[in-house]
Amino acid sequence: MKNSKPSNRPRVAIILHNYDPSHEGMSISVTRLAENMGDKVDLHLIMGYPTSDKLDFLRTTIRTEKKSTYFLHRIHVNLNEKTTDYVWGLENLFFAINNLHEKYSFDVLHAYYANPAGYIATLAGKRNHIPVVVGIRGNDITRDVFVPEKFGWTNWVLENADHLTFLNAELLSIADSISSIGKKGEVVTNSSYYPFEFKPKKKGNRPFTLGYIGDVKRKKGFIYLLEALTRVSPNVHLAVTGKVYDSEKKTYGDFIRRNNLTKRVRFTGEVDHEKLGSCYGALDCLVLPTIADGCPNVIFEGMKLKVPIISTNNTAISQILKNGKDAILVEARDTEALAKAIHFAHRNPSKIKKMAENAFKRLDQFEVEDECNSYLRIYRRLIGKKHE
Repeated sequence: MKNSKPSNRPRVAIILHNYDPSHEGMSISVTRLAENMGDKVDLHLIMGYPTSDKLDFLRTTIRTEKKSTYFLHRIHVNLNEKTTDYVWGLENLFFAINNLHEKYSFDVLHAYYANPAGYIATLAGKRNHIPVVVGIRGNDITRDVFVPEKFGWTNWVLENADHLTFLNAELLSIADSISSIGKKGEVVTNSSYYPFEFKPKKKGNRPFTLGYIGDVKRKKGFIYLLEALTRVSPNVHLAVTGKVYDSEKKTYGDFIRRNNLTKRVRFTGEVDHEKLGSCYGALDCLVLPTIADGCPNVIFEGMKLKVPIISTNNTAISQILKNGKDAILVEARDTEALAKAIHFAHRNPSKIKKMAENAFKRLDQFEVEDECNSYLRIYRRLIGKKHE
């Protein structure tokens, strides 16, 4: 039996393949939306939870928990694409969407990331005649289109989803060059939202400290930051907070030892999102030298906490911050430009402090309420089309 719902509140299911709200960026974005849309929609999160226990894939189990503003439905998945368990996890997710729709009668499916969540959601939407929104987040366009095994699904999603959202205009442009998406695509950036308390530390006699916060991997341009560090004062140190991917860990370690950076680079590992305030508080400057990104949450966090920012100008960051006024923005993959930016920040603390103040003032243009209203408008428009 399907549950009844208020006629003026859309019932929306958000789908994500890997849900880890303590560390993972997309999960943090999903949680932000869920915690701030409860008064506007009847919201259900259908979230994949990674497991390696074979028994979890021999049966399909949906664990449902009622949160204050949404329902959380957990389904076992596997992230290793080379295993049978990965396929079984996708089947679990597909089954869960269909099963929960039978119970709750969703008006809209909203998937984060084209492949696999967008593919599974679009397939389920077509089967059940439910309109589907797919959020393109970054790698699903900038990286996955170069992976033959993934391109087919990604292209199918671009062609068959009812609506597509993009974190920046560049992602939309790339998608449109792959599959002409016309008017069904639009930019909806992330918003500013901070569940943690900022705890600044006294500077004392510590060196000038750059901060890198987030997963350490190729697309974030971390190697360019290490190279830039070799070209600036030895009094400039780097604090790294985040997971270092195994496939790249040895390469970074070898580079650090070879260039005598061992005493200047400190890795703290992953930190739960709500505990990041103290990490930001220890920084003189936040650096994100990303090569390809959507709209990094870390930028909004740095703005909110008035930490000066150095980043690249090839993502939504350049739509959020003005170079030379709110932050220092350089070309991606340009070690020399990044080194010059770090040198400037080190030598001009009052100027970068002023930039941080300016960045803080821009936050009211990226309120979470605006993000929620953008998605609500999309949901209502798709529901209206369905009943035309």
